[in-house]
Amino acid sequence: AVADTAQIMATSSSEVQEIAFITESNGQSGCVLAWNFQSGVQYKSYKSGCCAKHGFAITNHYVLAAQPGQALVHVWSLSKEQLHIKIACPGKITALACSYDSLYCIAAIQEKIYIWQLSTGNLLSVLSRHYQTIRCIRFVDDCSHFITGGDDGLVIVWRLADLIDVGHQLDGSNRLKSPRYIWSNHSLPITSIYTGLGGHQCHIVTASKDQTCKVWNLADGQLLCSFVFNSIVSSVTMDSIEANMYVGTSKGKIYRIDLYSSFTGIEQHIDDDQCQVIDGHSDTVNGLSTSMDGNLLLSAAEDGSVKLWHTSSFQCLKMNQFKGPVTNLFFSIAPHAVIKPKDSNKQCLPPLKPFKRYLYDANATVDVNMSTIQGMKLSAQDSVDVLLNGNYRQFQSENFLHAKDFPSGPSLENDKLERQIIDKAMEAINRQHEDDKSNINEETTTNPLQLKEEISKLRHINKNFYLYAINKLFERN
Repeated sequence: AVADTAQIMATSSSEVQEIAFITESNGQSGCVLAWNFQSGVQYKSYKSGCCAKHGFAITNHYVLAAQPGQALVHVWSLSKEQLHIKIACPGKITALACSYDSLYCIAAIQEKIYIWQLSTGNLLSVLSRHYQTIRCIRFVDDCSHFITGGDDGLVIVWRLADLIDVGHQLDGSNRLKSPRYIWSNHSLPITSIYTGLGGHQCHIVTASKDQTCKVWNLADGQLLCSFVFNSIVSSVTMDSIEANMYVGTSKGKIYRIDLYSSFTGIEQHIDDDQCQVIDGHSDTVNGLSTSMDGNLLLSAAEDGSVKLWHTSSFQCLKMNQFKGPVTNLFFSIAPHAVIKPKDSNKQCLPPLKPFKRYLYDANATVDVNMSTIQGMKLSAQDSVDVLLNGNYRQFQSENFLHAKDFPSGPSLENDKLERQIIDKAMEAINRQHEDDKSNINEETTTNPLQLKEEISKLRHINKNFYLYAINKLFERN
């Protein structure tokens, strides 16, 4: 029975293909590389630019890389090696992450956290709880939480649902949105964060320059164990069943710690003779990642070397040497767009909008700018776009808008409708200007009650114009 089970597991693991995504700091070999390390085949080499450490993210259709020292994010389609778009950000990005459902992108700019919606580019929230630059951002597997770590030694756990609510940072009691946990047990900057499986009940591992590696329980926020090493811990990962933890240090060593060993106390001092350790690289280990079955370990270092290890024996199976330091790497299930890009070219990519710099407010309404309408000729579709901006939710709830009701192309009837809309707009403009002129001489004596009446009158004019345009558009149906 044991032999049959092993055979089934070997067959299932061979059917699921894994590839490794690798980023290089100088971009001479390509900014992002997609490798099959078992066969040695390089699937993709995404050109143009380079990638900062902890500045790489991947979605279902796109690859994102934060440019070191620049306020730019380079984006590629998974199926094409040419650059798809450059997205400008409010500042230089120090850490980047995308949710596993490909809905949200989180970027750290110095000590601030920006949350964008990928499909619209809306800025949903801006957070500031760290005191120094943020270096790491990591989502949990169910995207309910994300974790940030910075040079201030703080590790902060955020609940995503609390932060994307209509784009406000303030809740009903006029307080800043608070994180779920703030862990301050590290005394020096955070270098790496790992999140295990299990969603809101997963285990989190944090590494720091204080030569410690700590394991936390997300469910209750308690510290489970702390491992102390002889040098700076630069990277950390675990296998899928969380039986072994792999730790890379600034001296190029890689430690394998059996988490099922009997430990006495929360703090454990790790010596080279107490666990399995190898001198894997000649410089700082920048990244570690294990395969799904836990039999392979991939490591990358500042010296530009990438090595594939067999986890049980710690034998080096393959090695690649790059021209510059390798900043990020991880195993991933091979996306279909990478293996068979020709099939993906026939499909339409989901929208990816440039990131906006102002907070999104779902309840805000945008009034028609009469001065711009007076000086330009609007088409019927342009008029509808201006009017619907900010008011879509209200009329959607009243079943006024349906995509199938919009006119499919230009026609004589649309031209007539355009002229009617512009005529009504000009009538509203003239009435507004007459009211303004009649009140110019009374501005000095206007009281707050009169101002409220004028504002109410203008809103009434705008609403009538809006309703007239909507009714004219859909009365034919």
